[in-house]
Parts: sequence; structure tokens; C-alpha cells
Amino acid sequence: MRIIIAIATLNLIACSSTFAVQQANTKVLGAYSMFAPSTTEAPNIYARVVVDGVLNDANQCPSLLFGKKSMPMQLRAMRPDQTHFPVSVCEAKISPNTAYTVSGSQFSLAPVTFDPNKIAVFGDTGCKSSVCENNTAAEPFKTLAEQGAKQQPQLLLHMGDFNYRGTGGAISGDTYAYDAGDGGYGGTSCGLNDTYYSQNALNSPRPDTWSNWQADFFAATTDLSATAPWIFARGNHELCSRAGIGWFYFFGPGANLPDAIDQQQCPAQGDYNQPPQSASAHIIVQNSYTINLKPLSVWVMDSANACDASADNGLTKVYQQQYQRLNVRSELLKPNPCGL
Repeated sequence: MRIIIAIATLNLIACSSTFAVQQANTKVLGAYSMFAPSTTEAPNIYARVVVDGVLNDANQCPSLLFGKKSMPMQLRAMRPDQTHFPVSVCEAKISPNTAYTVSGSQFSLAPVTFDPNKIAVFGDTGCKSSVCENNTAAEPFKTLAEQGAKQQPQLLLHMGDFNYRGTGGAISGDTYAYDAGDGGYGGTSCGLNDTYYSQNALNSPRPDTWSNWQADFFAATTDLSATAPWIFARGNHELCSRAGIGWFYFFGPGANLPDAIDQQQCPAQGDYNQPPQSASAHIIVQNSYTINLKPLSVWVMDSANACDASADNGLTKVYQQQYQRLNVRSELLKPNPCGL
């Protein structure tokens, strides 16, 4: 079932710089900003730029231009297999209330506010290749994203399930990727204790690829991503056995930047011809985190591996602990009637 939700309130007029200077010979394919957790109380704001080709030096990254100043970007670590992802991500920590332009391109990023009052929410936005043929941009996501961009939101939330293009159906024949029990596969353990098949295993005939991410997300969001920062959640389509390789590279909240939490990537996915007998060593559950804004706080939970059918699944305790921490935090954040 595919659901897309968009919510908007109030108004914002966003401005961005149009000043641009040619950088190294890098073709910019996409640009976006995002909120991410930090080692301090205030959240980080990252600018990320996807460029064509496999860069080996941060000097090849474009710069971020603001006013008459320029900010260098650095190469994001943990790049996936360049055979499947012939692109590079450059990133930088940016400041709020500042418009940026990506040098050598037409891409710009509107000023980010910690006090958003107009929010757009999306989820289940991918498009199956049988519906969106010839690698065309995901629909109706592209149409909704264009409509959303015209409303100039101040915050973008994506609830997960970005990539349908590369995750629908079997890997080959009647062999399906581990999917945390979705669709009834995996038995009583929801696949956790069963033979682990991954699209991203060595010798897999159907790995995660940039082309699918480009079609299902980036081609649809060029205008939208210029208007506001994202907060990204992960759905079961972004499991490490499916499109998790790209998700952690493009949208993972960790980075090698000031005050950042550690960057993560999917563990080794085994060999498709000799699959592991358990999923446990090949999946990842990202720790929950909070983005503190005004007047709201956004709590992000990675439920990609959650089992719908069985409370006895081995990961249930992990989610229980995360909810318990949320309950404690909610109590601490309750307003004090005495104003103390």
C-alpha cells in the first residue's frame, strides 16, 4: 500500500543566493539540507551535494557560496561500491538563517530556521518500475513535491520508503530479500533467525544502485529540496538487505563533521550464493534521536527492522527500550505549572 501525506500551515517567503562561481569540473546532480543529531543540545544542519563521478579529493567538491563568502565542502565517508554508485556526496555543516548556492551549478538552499511553522510531510514516495517506466521520476511524488515547493515550507519530513524502483519483487526467481517479516515472509522470527538473503550480498544479481535513487527521490525533489531542510526516517524498503546502502550514504544522520554523531553504514551482506543462516550480523538498528526545534521536538526512530507479526521477535526489546527513553524524555519536557 502506498500512502503520501503532505501537511502545510502558515506562510514563508524564502530567499536564496544566486551568486555562483565555477568550481572544479564536477557536475552537480542534487543538493539538499538536513537536520541531524549532534553531540550538543542544538541539532546540526548539513548541506549535502551529490556530484557525478567518483571523487578522491575534497578539493574536487563544489563550494557553498553565501553573500561574498565561500565555504569548502568535504567528501562524505563510506562511499558504496562505485560500480553501483558512480557518484560522490560532498557535505558541510552550515549555519541557520543563511542562504547558500552550490558553486558551478543552479542548485541553492534556502535559509534554515529552528522555528518552523510550515511543515510538509511525505512517505512511501517511491514508484515501481512497472508504473514509472524508463527510469522516469517517481509519480505522484514528483507532482506533490512540486506543489509543496510552491508553498515554501520551512521543514520537510520523510517518513521512509523512498526506493520502490530497486526493491520491488524478488531478487531472482522465488528468492526474496530479508524484509523483517513484511508480507508474511520469514516465519515466526520475521526472518531474523532464518537464511538471510540480501540484494546487496556479494554476487547478488540485483544490488542497490544510484540510478534507482536518482529516479525515485532526487529527480522528484530538485525544487522541493531547495526550500527547506529534511529530517529523514528509514522504512523497510531501506533495510540493508534492500536499499539501505544508498540510504545511509545519502541520508544517514552521522558524519565526520563538527559535533556530529558517528556515521554508520550497512554491515557486510554475505554471499548470495552461500547466504548467512541468520540476519542478526547483517542488519543495523539506528539509535533513536531527537531534533530540538521551536516550538516542537522531532523524535526519530528507526523502525525498519520492526516485525509486524510477532512480539517475540528478538528486536522487540530494542524498540521497547527506545520507547521507554522517549517516555522519560517526554516527562522531562512537560511544562512546569509553577514556571520553575
